[in-house]
Amino acid sequence: MSSSDAGSPTGHHGGTDAVPNPKNPLTGAEEANGTSIVDIRDPYHPTEVAYHIPAVAENTDKRCIKLDNGGQRCKVVIQTNNVEVDDRGYIYIVDRANTGMHILELTGAARKIVNFTN
Repeated sequence: MSSSDAGSPTGHHGGTDAVPNPKNPLTGAEEANGTSIVDIRDPYHPTEVAYHIPAVAENTDKRCIKLDNGGQRCKVVIQTNNVEVDDRGYIYIVDRANTGMHILELTGAARKIVNFTN
């Protein structure tokens, strides 16, 4: 996980039709997709150093919203909510839309920034 991976359109718990790519309050950048690793060593200039976008799977559920006209709009999307990191640099993410769990490994420059010892 040191650069972009292909996947479906997703967001960092943000984005609407009116604002499809909201600004990340930490980095000031548009929220691209997936899970981000942000370097905050300089808290005045946080920088995204890695991200991962899980692919939609066969089991991924539709998520629907109710419309003002009484109808609904549904999309198949990734909804990663739970993120855990262990001391070896493995990142565990779980999708609440039944896509499953993904285990990522931080590599390259991003791993050096985090300074995992293993």
